[in-house]
Amino acid sequence: MLTHVAARWLLLVGTIVAGCRADPLPISRDRAPSASPGELCLLAANDCTAAIISSDQGASFEPDKVLGCIAPAAITRAGGRDKVIATRAEQRRNHRALNTQLSADDRRFGTMHVENERPSLIDGGPITFAVVPSIITLDMPLDTRIRGRTFMLSVSEDGGKSWRFVSTLVSGSHALTRATIETMFPTFPKSASLPPPRADEALLGAGGEVLAVPDPKTGKWPWS
Repeated sequence: MLTHVAARWLLLVGTIVAGCRADPLPISRDRAPSASPGELCLLAANDCTAAIISSDQGASFEPDKVLGCIAPAAITRAGGRDKVIATRAEQRRNHRALNTQLSADDRRFGTMHVENERPSLIDGGPITFAVVPSIITLDMPLDTRIRGRTFMLSVSEDGGKSWRFVSTLVSGSHALTRATIETMFPTFPKSASLPPPRADEALLGAGGEVLAVPDPKTGKWPWS
């Protein structure tokens, strides 16, 4: 039962949108004057990741911290500001419901860790894009943890001085596909490479050994 619930939570984690404080905008040149565009992007990604985790797990729900860093095209794609807020609120309710379910058996999820890796910058003419790979790990009871890889798409309209983000939640689908990206951003280069939206998912033991992985074709876990 526990691993089944964990798999459901990993699906929720896979729909993370990077969100950041609405004022000021995501980390900009003013906050890190000597940073390169790639460094600014990574700083903003880390800031936004912290905000979205707080939005899901914190004591209060502050949607403006999320909306402040979502690319406007992505908000439009998701159905507008109110729809994004409603989706984030649902994510928060789902997280709390899962923890309540586990707490009934005196078990609950531990800490979620998100490690954003150095982005790859992509020249899109008037827009600079960046792909930010992310490793997500969720601590579990019995010295186990769920791990998986995903990515965020970063967008800058000022030459890399400030960044906003897109991930699967605001793409209007379960995966941030090239077709979805090109619909939102027509200047996204067709030659740019993208990692898979979900990869290397595994249930790990205390020593890091792989205990289970989803089916590579269907994405389903052995217990689902």
